[in-house]
Amino acid sequence: MIYNFKKIKGEYAVLNGDGEEIGKVREATFLLNRWADGMSAEPEEMAVLIARDRADAALQCGLACIARADKSKSQVVEFLHNKGFDRKSIGYALERLEEYGYVDDARLAGDLAASAVAAGKGRYYIKNKLQQKGVDRAVMEDALAGVDPAAEYEAALASARILAAGTKEPDLRKKLAKLSRALARDGFGWDVINEALDVIREEEA
Repeated sequence: MIYNFKKIKGEYAVLNGDGEEIGKVREATFLLNRWADGMSAEPEEMAVLIARDRADAALQCGLACIARADKSKSQVVEFLHNKGFDRKSIGYALERLEEYGYVDDARLAGDLAASAVAAGKGRYYIKNKLQQKGVDRAVMEDALAGVDPAAEYEAALASARILAAGTKEPDLRKKLAKLSRALARDGFGWDVINEALDVIREEEA
């Protein structure tokens, strides 16, 4: 079959003999293979060439997606889908990224949990962030199970002390209520909050 090409924003649309677009390839692929209007190829051969190019393009796009920060599998899939890649190309890219260790939801979840606690955030904050990233429930639960309760309590207490020092409310009951709401916004559970506020109550008495 005879094929022609049409350049569109850094890519070349592949047109069959009837002028119908059957796919796109990157400009680099077009130039490297020295394709030109009027080239002849078997339909099956051209389909394979287009599929290979789209898969490699999806991988390169996936690498760009994770270049600045770790992304979850779900985030990478959504990114590539929004870029117009088909399911097979996305699947190929994701498989390679996981194989290379560039996309690892378990690592991402564990790192996020550790950094969140270090920044004075609780497990509900962590859970919310992981849900936003589309992390699988089992992976999320493993990350939450890995949070050291003692470290989370110390983080809550440290935050409570800082907040207490910066709150001018003279009424202790109202002050503790403000601290309670603030700690809840930071993702701490009520059991941890109550433990931290018990200490603040004794220190403020």
